[in-house]
Amino acid sequence: MAITTTAVAVSSPLSAKAAYNVWAVCATSADARSTEEIKAAVTGKAHYLELLSITSATAGTVTIGSGEAAGAVEAVLLGPIPFAATSGEVLLDMHDSPIQLTAAKSLTVDASALGDVCVFAKGFTL
Repeated sequence: MAITTTAVAVSSPLSAKAAYNVWAVCATSADARSTEEIKAAVTGKAHYLELLSITSATAGTVTIGSGEAAGAVEAVLLGPIPFAATSGEVLLDMHDSPIQLTAAKSLTVDASALGDVCVFAKGFTL
């Protein structure tokens, strides 16, 4: 199943971040079992994850990762995060200490069960 991503316009009032490529994306999928790309890789640069919201409408686990290999998350960043049968949400604010992805790797999501998953991610690329 294909993932749908929507870019969100972001502007930073902080002059220190003016040189960074600040981004935000909302990604939804009805079936993320074979790993979906949330934010594409940038050659020679690393993504830094500052804010993450994960919602799942079905029971199972969701894993956030760096890169994809053979339909699976290449390097696990967070998870697997368990969700109950009635759905749930996880919100992580990492502005003080962003998670750095491996350079030239995409931000990915993988789910253990068929069902709607929504991931909102905000960060920057440096």
